[in-house]
Amino acid sequence: MLKPSLNRRKNELVGLVWIAAAVMSLLSLLSFSKADPSFHTAAIVPKVHNWVGPVGSHLTDLLFQVFGVASYLIPLALLWMGWTMFHSRDAVKTWVQAAGAGMFFFSAQAGLALMPYNLRFYEMFPAGGLVGGLVSDSLRGWLNRPGSVVFLGLVAIASRSEEHTSELQSRFGISYAVF
Repeated sequence: MLKPSLNRRKNELVGLVWIAAAVMSLLSLLSFSKADPSFHTAAIVPKVHNWVGPVGSHLTDLLFQVFGVASYLIPLALLWMGWTMFHSRDAVKTWVQAAGAGMFFFSAQAGLALMPYNLRFYEMFPAGGLVGGLVSDSLRGWLNRPGSVVFLGLVAIASRSEEHTSELQSRFGISYAVF
């Protein structure tokens, strides 16, 4: 998964593109303003305050609506992809690592959405975003709030330990039998 090519210069170029995307998305997230044109505002604004311009304003609004505060993890993931591609290494070695990262990302969103009070980010967006709200509502229907918190904590811990388990497997040749 996401393996670099044999051409080192191509890998460096692709890595720089990923790093540039990480920097642009981070600048966009950090400079978000409620007054900028976005999916929440209909008025024409003469000056955009977002450091990435109208594209950054709309992108940030979309990210905050869908993913909430966990949107700040996206530039970190993009930076990791760029750094590893720049150095011609595999960004994600196994599907287990990719699944673990996804589990952590979605459990963070759902955990933010499970807070007992209505936390709004920039007084506009739910902290867990749309996805976190959907996941937490589904979990609450099955497990109620305390059970959902325990389950999401377990998922977050398992997502990080799966990555370390696969790293141990690759370094020391440890394999597990599946029954």
